[in-house]
Amino acid sequence: DPAVKKTFGYIAEMAKRGYFMPNAASYSWQEAANVLFRGEAGMYLMGQFIKDVAPADVKDKIDFFRFPSFEGRTDYAVDTPTDGFMIPKNAKNKEAAKKFMAYLATAEAQEMFCKPLGRLAANKKVPVPNAYAQRGLDMVLGAKTAMQFYDRDAPEEMAAKGMNAIVDIIANPAQLDSILTALDKERVRIYNK
Repeated sequence: DPAVKKTFGYIAEMAKRGYFMPNAASYSWQEAANVLFRGEAGMYLMGQFIKDVAPADVKDKIDFFRFPSFEGRTDYAVDTPTDGFMIPKNAKNKEAAKKFMAYLATAEAQEMFCKPLGRLAANKKVPVPNAYAQRGLDMVLGAKTAMQFYDRDAPEEMAAKGMNAIVDIIANPAQLDSILTALDKERVRIYNK
């Protein structure tokens, strides 16, 4: 798909310009966050929860922006993961679990765990906890489409192949075409099982 190639091409171009940390994939997200906190990195593609682990002297310096459009488009998509509660199929007390789930859906319950964390609640009756969260909500509500994360939304095997392709392109941007050819073969194999 030409759009996929173009997107991966942007990644390759950023890699050629040295915009990624060397061996970036070798870091846990927390290790990479510390590089940002020390001022050794300028940006991090990460959710707002990065503030949860930021040192107090850095927390107020962290901000966010929508991923830029490369083609001047005004519509956009967002990655916006959600936390959920589920009842296992083999739960022993499904009726009590359903009552508990109903309680978790109330504004009272959601405010208890969303407000202290500065998170958005699924229940619309829960006030947005702060201006930072309101900006995030406005960004999500303005999106044409939303997804959680590629590695959560795609089949596990395809997600692994795709993530590895991104890592490969960052390490070897000149190999863009061969990496994408191999990835497309994997896509065909995985989706035609």
